[in-house]
Amino acid sequence: WEFGSWLGDLFKSGFSIQPSVLHRDDTTLLAYRQKVSAWESRVIISKITPEITLSKVLIADDFTPPDMIELADGRIVITWGQRKPPYGIKAKISNNFGESWSGDITIRNTGHCMNLGYNRSVQRSDYKILTTYYTHDDPDGERYIGYSIWEI
Repeated sequence: WEFGSWLGDLFKSGFSIQPSVLHRDDTTLLAYRQKVSAWESRVIISKITPEITLSKVLIADDFTPPDMIELADGRIVITWGQRKPPYGIKAKISNNFGESWSGDITIRNTGHCMNLGYNRSVQRSDYKILTTYYTHDDPDGERYIGYSIWEI
């Protein structure tokens, strides 16, 4: 094990939590982290190679920690719980390993309140995506673990 580099703006305000990383090859990583400060919470996505680290804000709304997977065809999917109206489960797609991203895709928008999310996704053998999450649809009902099967 050897130290490679810091991920992001280590000495600026706030702190980073809940990172995740995808490994493309021996020299390229795609990582995200949640950046939290007193006035904002954002998901920062970083593409890391030996030559450069490129970082940008990917999600800047009220959200739950995201999940990121690489599909069989090489596209990247990131999903998260949207904790402001309209409440629900969202996704973005990258066709070029994080250099650019689609607009928001709504997977599910039936949440009753911000108490939802913490999703995880997998690609099935039929190439559809299964995303699990917890949600709270009914103001008089209980939270439950749900899932959506969707395709791009």
